Amino acid sequence: MDYEDEKWKGVHIILEGGKALAEKRSDITIRYKDGGEYVFDIEQPKKPDAYEVVLQAAIEGDISRFVCTDEMMESWRLADEIKTKMKEGGLKVYEKGWDTKWVK
Repeated sequence: MDYEDEKWKGVHIILEGGKALAEKRSDITIRYKDGGEYVFDIEQPKKPDAYEVVLQAAIEGDISRFVCTDEMMESWRLADEIKTKMKEGGLKVYEKGWDTKWVK
């Protein structure tokens, strides 16, 4: 549709969006000059959660979603090292939003 089409002259089209809203929704609202409005709800396709994705990959034999034993063991070694340092007081956990560039 050409935005300069005469039949749309004087029609205001406003696109609104935002992140981190309380709810995820998509809709089209038509507001008439007399104050009335009509809302079209647009259904979003359901995205599978992480468990569904991994389970489907396992069923299909897709190993790309999984790590090898060496990688898994190294991840656990690092996690254990971090946990030990935290218990010993060697690591500081900063509050969300804390600016760490000024901390020495």
